This record gives sequence, structure tokens and C-alpha cells, in this order.
Amino acid sequence: QLSDSPQHSKPETPMSVTFVGGGKMAEAIIGGLVKNPASFKVTGAVDINRKRRAHLDREYGIKTFESVQDAKECLRETDLLVVAIKPQVANKVFAEVRSVLPAPEDRERDLTAISILAGIPIKKLRDGLGIDSICRSMPNTPAQAQAG
Repeated sequence: QLSDSPQHSKPETPMSVTFVGGGKMAEAIIGGLVKNPASFKVTGAVDINRKRRAHLDREYGIKTFESVQDAKECLRETDLLVVAIKPQVANKVFAEVRSVLPAPEDRERDLTAISILAGIPIKKLRDGLGIDSICRSMPNTPAQAQAG
């Protein structure tokens, strides 16, 4: 049983989560997060595909953006950035994200990135995004059904 100690208490405000990439794996994670509004608030998702943006907006009621630049304010105010893009566009997207975020020493809040990109080392994520706190994750097909 969890105690009421600070390490086991719920946050006063939900952690804000922004996605760069809105494909099927991102959607699986979004689906789980929106079911826990006391802990997480999905504040936005960037995807170049208009149909994906419309789907995410319709299904989950989240704000969507066509580009990283369009999501600039959302990205600057997020606690957690989920990077869910194809590895072949990583360098381009990393540069875009880095260009809209304040330098680490100028950030008003801690920022952590979770990457679901296959084959991209933590050092490349850290250097490319300009974010020190990085976590790599590899969701699987059952995650799409929220069973994995």
C-alpha cells in the first residue's frame, strides 16, 4: 500500500506531454495518457499528415500542429516531449525542435524527452534535441490495444 509521503503522492497538476509525431504508436501512448487526466495532460501533437491531425483531434480532443514551429509555445511549456517520428527524418526534426526550445540553462522548467525511435542512441537524441534528460522506449504492437 502506498503511503501519503511526498514520493507517493499524486502531482498537484498533471504533467504536460507533447508529441512530435502522431502515428499509430504515438496514438497508443496518447490513448493511455488521456485515460489518466489526474496525472497527465496531452497538450499537443505535431504531425505533417492532415488526416492524422484530424483523427487525433477528433478521437482525443488534443490540439494538433502541422509543424514544430506551429507548436513552439506548446513545446516550450511542456514537461515531457515524446518523440515518435521515423528515424530517417530525425536530424531534420531534431534541428527544428532544438530551434524552438530555449537553451537548457534558460528553461523555466525541467524537460524530459522520451524517444520511441529505433536505432537512435541516447547521445544523438541528447545532442540533436538539446535535452539532457532522455529516455528510450520501444512500444510493441499490443501497446496499440493498450495491452502491452
